[in-house]
Parts: sequence; structure tokens; C-alpha cells
Amino acid sequence: MFTASFPLCLTPYLGNPYFSARIATLMMSALTATLVYMFSKRIFGKVVGIFSTTLLISTPFYYGMSRYVSLDLPATSFICAYLFLFYLGIKHEKATLILLSSVFFGLARSVKVSGFIGLFILVLWFIIVFKHKTFEMLTYYYRKRRDIFRFNFYPILGIIIFISLWPWLWSHTVDKLIGSDGVLTYAARFKAWGHEEFLKKGLYGIHHSTITWLLKRPYQL
Repeated sequence: MFTASFPLCLTPYLGNPYFSARIATLMMSALTATLVYMFSKRIFGKVVGIFSTTLLISTPFYYGMSRYVSLDLPATSFICAYLFLFYLGIKHEKATLILLSSVFFGLARSVKVSGFIGLFILVLWFIIVFKHKTFEMLTYYYRKRRDIFRFNFYPILGIIIFISLWPWLWSHTVDKLIGSDGVLTYAARFKAWGHEEFLKKGLYGIHHSTITWLLKRPYQL
């Protein structure tokens, strides 16, 4: 959404919509790095925040994707945003931040299918932090049937935002989501497009991980 509308605003001034879209991608890259720093600093301290951000922006694949028009960085930015906001909401017991986190979850999911991947991180973190209290909360909501909607409000709001931003899904929603050619069942098309070879070789022959690239580079020379 952002990468689509932003170039249209700059096209009258820059003349090239593709160049404008690259600026939008660069901005999302900077936003992601900022969120990683803020999140790491708040949990582990300033040194870890600087190290995490430096490691991220020095990754060849991340640097390469920051220069091209793609959906990966906007999706990554929104994932980092809803993870960070959810953490702050639980930490400070503010429902507004959790609500805002679910909005960014919907935005991340509307950008790319992989936008929901952060939910697994949230569930794992929730279980690790609250431990036995997690089971007690699940038991409470199971007994209080009227509160089941409140318990599932986070993913429900995210799904509503996702569908509302895709007018194509407004009719025959279920079939277009999980049908033979649905949004969530496009693995066959993904394979046919040859993306595995792209992910296997990396961007211009550069591997995703900085450490992996540094270790393998001497043997490639």
C-alpha cells in the first residue's frame, strides 16, 4: 500500500515512478533497522541494539533488497512493528498498543502471505514469559464463553484489515483464500516461478547471512 501510493505522489517531481518506488523501499528499510534497534535496546540494552542493527544492515541480502522494489521490506517493517507494539502493550499493560499491533498485523498480512509469521513468535514469547499462567488464561477464556471473542480479537482484527484492503477478496472470500488458486495456497505457483533458485543462490550470488558469506567466500575465490 505504502510502496504503491508513495511513488504516485513523487512521480510528478521525479518523473520516474520506479525510482520513487525504490525510495519508498529504502524508507521501509530504514524503518525496519530503527525498529530493530529500539526493540533490542529496550530488552537487552544499547550495546545489543547497536550490534543487532549493524548486523542487520550489513547483511548483503538485506542491503541488496533495500535498493530494489519489492514487498519483502514493507512486510518485514510491519512485522517488526506489530511485534514491538505487542511487547510494549503487554509490558505496560496498554490495550491501545495491542490494538495498534493488530492493525500492523493486518497490514503485514495484506502486503505478503508471510506477514503472519510473527504470530508464532508472539505465541512462543507469550508462553515463555507467562509459563503456567498461559494455561490458566486459556482455561479462564474457555469457561467464560462470552469472552472468547475478546481473546481472539487480535487475529480477527488483523484478518478484517487484510480482507478490507484487498477488494478482490470481498466476494467468494473463502475460495480465494484457500481454494485451488487461493492466496494462501499458491505454493505451486511459487515453485513454478523459480523463486527457489533465487533464494538458493542469493542476490547476485551473495548469500543471505553475513557470517555464511564470510565463511564461504574464501572457498569461492
